Parts: sequence; C-alpha cells; structure tokens
Amino acid sequence: MKKFLQSDWFAALLFLIAYLLTNSYIYAWDDQHLEIPLLKHLIDPSLYKGDYYVEGLAGKFSSYLYPILAKCISTAQVPAAYLVLFLISRYMMLYWVYRLWQWIAGEKWAAAMAVLMFVLMGRTEEFLYRTFSHQEFSYIFMFGGFYYFYRERFILAAMLFGLGANFHAIYSLFPMLYMLAFLLFCRKDRWPMAAKAGLAFALFALPFLLWQIPKSLARSGHVPVGEWMPLYLISCQQNFLFWTLPLNEAFQNTAFVLGRLGPYLFLLGLYALLCVLEPKARSDKKLRALVAVAYVLILVSFVFSYIVPSRFVVDLNLLRNEQFARFMLMGYATVFACRLAKEGKPWQVLFAGMFLLLAGFNGLEFFILKLKKYAYVPALFIVLFIGLHYRPRWPWLRRAFIILPIAASFISFTLYHYQYIQARKSGAGLWQMHRNWVDMQKHVRAHTPKDALILAPYDTETGGFRIYSERKILACYRDCGIIGFDYNAAVEWRKRIKDIEEFKVMTNQSIDHALINAIFKYKVDYIVFMNYYQPREANPVLAKMYQNEVFALYKVNR
Repeated sequence: MKKFLQSDWFAALLFLIAYLLTNSYIYAWDDQHLEIPLLKHLIDPSLYKGDYYVEGLAGKFSSYLYPILAKCISTAQVPAAYLVLFLISRYMMLYWVYRLWQWIAGEKWAAAMAVLMFVLMGRTEEFLYRTFSHQEFSYIFMFGGFYYFYRERFILAAMLFGLGANFHAIYSLFPMLYMLAFLLFCRKDRWPMAAKAGLAFALFALPFLLWQIPKSLARSGHVPVGEWMPLYLISCQQNFLFWTLPLNEAFQNTAFVLGRLGPYLFLLGLYALLCVLEPKARSDKKLRALVAVAYVLILVSFVFSYIVPSRFVVDLNLLRNEQFARFMLMGYATVFACRLAKEGKPWQVLFAGMFLLLAGFNGLEFFILKLKKYAYVPALFIVLFIGLHYRPRWPWLRRAFIILPIAASFISFTLYHYQYIQARKSGAGLWQMHRNWVDMQKHVRAHTPKDALILAPYDTETGGFRIYSERKILACYRDCGIIGFDYNAAVEWRKRIKDIEEFKVMTNQSIDHALINAIFKYKVDYIVFMNYYQPREANPVLAKMYQNEVFALYKVNR
C-alpha cells in the first residue's frame, strides 16, 4: 500500500479527484447529440430508422469507438458505460500528463503543479470537457504518445498516435506531425527515423485509413465556394479565425481582430518570454517544433479559409493547434515559476508567483476582469514576501507562492461547481427547461412507437431531443455538425431548418408555416410545443397527450 501511495498512479488519482471537485460530469449534453444516437442506432438499428442525420452519421462517421461499444453493451447500459469510460479516460490522461511533466521538469513537485495548472488555471478547455466522447477516449493514446515522444521512444509514440487515430484522427494526427517535424529538422538520423515512425503510425492507424480513404474518394463532387462557404459559416464558425465575418469586414474592426488574435499572440509572447527566462524551454527542440508546426498550420487555416477556400482544410479545423501550444506553454510556465521560487532571491520568488498568476489568466487584462474575485491573491503575496525576508530558505514558504494562485483557482472552481450542481437540480430558467426537456424525451420514449417522427423546438441549448427519446426528429440546429461527414445531409439540414424556422424556444412569430410544413410535407407524427404557444383550443388535427412545466406533447391525427 505504501508503494502505491507513493506511485504516479496514486498521484493521478488525486488529480482526478481535484478535477471532479471542480468540474461536473454531464451526460446527454453538447456534442453527445451526435454520438449517443449514433451509438444507440448501431446497437439497435430499429432506433432512429429513417432519420436523415443519424443514418448519415452511421455511414460516414469514422470512429471505431462506437462500433466497438455497440458490440459490448445494450442501449440501457449507455449511460453507465459513458460514465466509466469518462473516468478511465480522464484518469489516464492525467496520469500521462503527470508523467510527461515529471520527465520534463525532473521533479515531482513541479510536475504536480503543472498538472494542477492544466486543470485549474491555464486550462485548455477542449482537453477538459465535462462529457465523454471518442475525443476524450483518444486522449489515452494521444497523451501517452506525447510522453514517449519526449522520452524519445519515437516508434512507441507513433504506435500510440496511430492507435488513437482509430478513435479520433485529428487529435492524434497533429502531435504526430509535431514529432515528424522534430525528427526531420532536429535529428541527425532524420530520414530513417522519420520513415520508421511514419510507417508505425500508418500501420497502427490502418483500420481508420481503410475505413476513411474510400469514403473520402466517394465524397460528393465539386461544389462551388459560393454554395458551400455560407453553409460552413453557419454550421462551424469555430473553424474560422474571424468567425462569420468576411475578411474585409473583419479588418475594418481593429478591436475585433485583436480580440480574435489575442490568444495566439499571447501564446507566442509567452513562448518568447520562456525562451529568455527558462533554460529548459529554450533548449527544448521538441517544443520548438510543436510551436512552429502549430502556427504554420494556423496560418494554413487562415489561407485556405479566406484566400483560397478549401472545404478539406476547413473540415480539419487547424485552429485547434492552438490547444496543443497552450497545453505545453502553460506547463512550461509552471516549471519556470517552480524553479524560480525554489532557487531565486525573494523578489524573484514574488515574481514567480505573479508570473504564474498572470500566465494562468492569459495576461494582465484578463486578470483585471477577475480582480474582484482574486484581489486577495496579490495581497497574500505581499504577506508571504514579508515572511520570506525572515525565513528566506524555508522551502514551503517559497512553494506557497506557487500554491496560492492554484489554490485560489481551486476554491473558485469548487464554489462554482457547487452552485452549478444546485442550479442544475432546482434552478429556474435554463435548468428548469432542461429538466423538463429530459422529462419530455422520456415520456416520448415510453408512449410513442419506435418509428415515430417528432417535431420539437430546434434551438434548445441543452442536449438534443434524440438522446433520451430514442426517436427520430425533423431537425435540430446541432445537426449542422454533420457537415464534416456528409455535405448532402448538411444541405438537407439547412432546408429543414428553413422549413420550420419559426418553431423555436423563443419566438414572437406565427408558427403556422412551420406546422404546415411539418405535418403535410414531412409527415411528423408528434409535436412538442413550448407551453406558451401550444394550441389553445381543441382541434381535429392535434390531440394533446402530455404536458409538463415547459413543454406540451401533441399527437398528429391522420
């Protein structure tokens, strides 16, 4: 037991507990609108039969997680399986991150602080989602590959990246590109080693390649930019540097441009500063390759989004490379602060604490926005600084400058997490609507046939109606995510949304046009109304079946 308590496995368990204390796990939320119906359809093909969205995904969504899971569990076991896999994925991610920073920093203390920085302050949000998906599962392999990349076990790293590609190709491809760049430009045996690593990656990613390449070759033919670009701007504006604004309009708004470029410029500045201040960062050629490739790919994204538009490049969402640069640079900022706090003069120790605080909050401007919440941190720094003059060599007093900002963030996130849980259970507004949204889905599942087609408000911010209801729906605004897998299905999505455009959560327009299209064009069987615009009088077409605090279910009589 003592050996386990001193092991990296136990440390990873503590990091997982810290993560769970500050972040809620959520089921049936956000992108799970895509994944859970897909998984349930693979388990039971009679579910969502005829749903343009789910059947489009089943044919073209290239992740092996869902076909494998579909062979192992029933639809009733999906929530439990997701929770277990979420915990395993998070635990293994934190384990590998800890091992990585332990190797880079050369000590457990700085590595532990780097992990907590990753979880609590300099957060790469995309790596810390509160839901489970194939993306989270792929982190087991991706971060393991990162660790072995730094250990210079390149073939093993490539094998792990290749395995991860079978679950989420993009999040395994990017770090593989960083490693190949390092091998080609920073190693004497560049070509032989790069060839071996590339072959290992391709071999272990072969299942994905054999699945994806035929689909890519069969992809819908040439579509003029004028047709696909507006649809992409609606469907995935996060793939564009300036969101939905055309380039000429964006550059007329300097504040907007600087706001969008801010995170990228901040990380570049942080890297330059670390190269000056931190010997480990300055000498790390792997970090240099990562930052260089990441920013080259971000530039490629800009060129092929605005100058020479390319659907293929937009689909890759190369802007995600910022996430990898942020992850590494926030870790190195922590390693630098820990070293300076350990070795520096008293004023340097104070600087280390302030540097960590500002780096974690992405600079002074963002910290000022949160000054009211974190104002006590600089004040306590002054108290610690005074104490340091009396006990200049006391290790834990020096470490307190690193612990304090991380502890402050932990307290803030924990309080927010508690308030969030209370609001989710009994809060009004969005959470009241969400509880009733789930309740309505469960009622629909229990009281409608499997092949029923449902019309529901298409723009709810919570999880999609398909998840709990296990029924096909006419359209949901989140269906736009299919554009990267099935362009024709995305065109169909846009057409359907236009046909029911008035049928949303908040509307002051007549919904008659949407109802006519839903009933006579699409032949829906049931309609979920918002209570405030449900039919006020009995009529021969719609028969009321159920009502809760927010929604009302009607059957269409034929």
